[in-house]
Amino acid sequence: MVWTCARDGHREYATAPIIMLTARSLGKDLEQAFAAGAGGYITKPFRTRELAMRVRAAPRSAGH
Repeated sequence: MVWTCARDGHREYATAPIIMLTARSLGKDLEQAFAAGAGGYITKPFRTRELAMRVRAAPRSAGH
C-alpha cells in the first residue's frame, strides 16, 4: 500500500517524508522504493536507535 501511495502521490502522503522499513534487501527493492518517493530505506533487522534518528532527520532532509 505505501509503495502505491508514495508512487501515485496520494494527498495523505504528499508532504510526509517516507521511510521504508522492510525485510526486502535486494538492490531492485531499494531502487523501487526511491523511485516511488521514499526518502529513506531501512532493512530488518534494524537498530531502534537508528530508526529514531532517521525519523527525526526525515523532515529536515525533505525540506520541512
